[in-house]
Amino acid sequence: MSDNQQVAILPGGLTEEELRKASEASQQGFDRSEQVIPFLRILQPLSPQIQDMPGAKPGQFCNIATGKLNDKKLIVPIVHQWNYTEWLPEREGFVKDWGEDMQGWQNECDAENKNAFKPITKSGNNILIARHFFVFDIDEEDNDIEACIMPFTGTMLTRAKSWSSKITYAPKIKTGNGLVRAPFYYYNYRMTTEIIKRGPYTWYLPIINLNMENGKAISTLDLPNGKAIWDAARRFEESYNAGEIKVASQEEEEGF
Repeated sequence: MSDNQQVAILPGGLTEEELRKASEASQQGFDRSEQVIPFLRILQPLSPQIQDMPGAKPGQFCNIATGKLNDKKLIVPIVHQWNYTEWLPEREGFVKDWGEDMQGWQNECDAENKNAFKPITKSGNNILIARHFFVFDIDEEDNDIEACIMPFTGTMLTRAKSWSSKITYAPKIKTGNGLVRAPFYYYNYRMTTEIIKRGPYTWYLPIINLNMENGKAISTLDLPNGKAIWDAARRFEESYNAGEIKVASQEEEEGF
């Protein structure tokens, strides 16, 4: 062992090998269908967390499941999907999660509302259109990663479109056989928020940019613990494509 290699000091004389084996064993009671991916939201002036959580401020990022608050984020995108949910008028109650079934909810609307910005069904319910980005939230202090969903709805959909363009046109990778388009998770992104004011209304939107250093985009593989993050992203993508990733329903996460 080199002199500068760090060794974790565990309580009670527990060895790292004992901890690893215990951790693996304790997780066997939960299958993948029970592992719900939490939402990562930007707090708005009327978000319930502002009143319920000490220190919470509008414009902060909040992990809805853990309550963790941050002013900025380092994010690795993995996959994304459209999501449609149906609500009673004025969001008075959750009706149905349509998932990616656009045709399903459109069948509940008249012709005028099928492609409206804020569709309303024939029964008067509201359809919430969202783009969900599945991401790894990276803690730069301890290099830990946490899988989250960033939902983009309403005015945030324009930011989702902008981010999609940045991911699509990120620098290609030079190989022996020419340039190759980078996987979503090859690069990572810095995220902050900005305040938007329109008349009496105020809200916050994300600012999302490639993580750059000296004019060069930083690969996820070049981050501390980068190969582990890359491998975890590959496994997550495979699980998602196999239908093994469960998303917290809008009804569940709204109740936080």
